[in-house]
Amino acid sequence: NPDLMSISTLKEGRYIEVNDAFEEIKGYKRHEVIGRTVEELDIWAVPSARSKIIQQAREYGSIRNAEIAFRMKSGEIRNFITSLEIIDMDGEEHLIVTTKDITERIRMEEELRLSEECFSKAFNASPIQMTISTLEDGRFIHANDAYCNTLGYSREDTLDRTSFELGVWSDLADREQVKQKIMANQSV
Repeated sequence: NPDLMSISTLKEGRYIEVNDAFEEIKGYKRHEVIGRTVEELDIWAVPSARSKIIQQAREYGSIRNAEIAFRMKSGEIRNFITSLEIIDMDGEEHLIVTTKDITERIRMEEELRLSEECFSKAFNASPIQMTISTLEDGRFIHANDAYCNTLGYSREDTLDRTSFELGVWSDLADREQVKQKIMANQSV
């Protein structure tokens, strides 16, 4: 399994078994983990989170897709989607845990959010009239203040209407000509 997997005692979090992905991603060798507890290894980035997850697992029997931060052997904190289930092994409760590293995905989502935020600020604050519209029919998706002020429409009056409906084009053939240039990758 390319995802990290482990079996540990429920009560104290003592590792019974880990898979190769656990070794590779967390940075521990199997012999460094087996027989030791999550507390001894300082695995949980927020140690109190383990007791909350255990409480939920006891209540529901399992947990699916919980986002949890774990500490690697190097000390680096990484984010994981974690699913776990309480199982019985020789009369003792254990956890079988599967985790998938989502650190990169979270980083990319944050970069995208910041990029969108920067674009939005620049777009809205620009003194140059700007819109975002569909190519097919010129339906406005977004318009900045400069554009709305010039046309005399509020943003609410502009959005989801076409440029032809707002009278931006006196002749629809002019818009069609611009559309054809855009489709041919020519500048307008």
